[in-house]
Amino acid sequence: MAKSIIQMNRDRCYLCGARGTSGDPLDEHHVFFGPYRKKSEKYGLKVYIHHFRCHIFGEKAVHVDSEVCDKLQAEVQEIAMKHYGWTIPEFISLFGKNHL
Repeated sequence: MAKSIIQMNRDRCYLCGARGTSGDPLDEHHVFFGPYRKKSEKYGLKVYIHHFRCHIFGEKAVHVDSEVCDKLQAEVQEIAMKHYGWTIPEFISLFGKNHL
């Protein structure tokens, strides 16, 4: 498994900044999921977020609120392009669309 190039501190939620707890631990979230999950893993495009409130079930959870998801994907695309030296067309060839 590749380490995240986005988030070095795995103790705090990338979205809200709070620490994970036994009641709401941090999940590893592949920012580009579905058919792009393996590529997110390969390139380290993943963050650590609270399982319940920020990942799956909360009102502003990344899998519930499309605006939160879109913002995160745009932010991570920008970081990845800088990190790997990709152009927008190169990013699109890997991840299917431009999120910027």
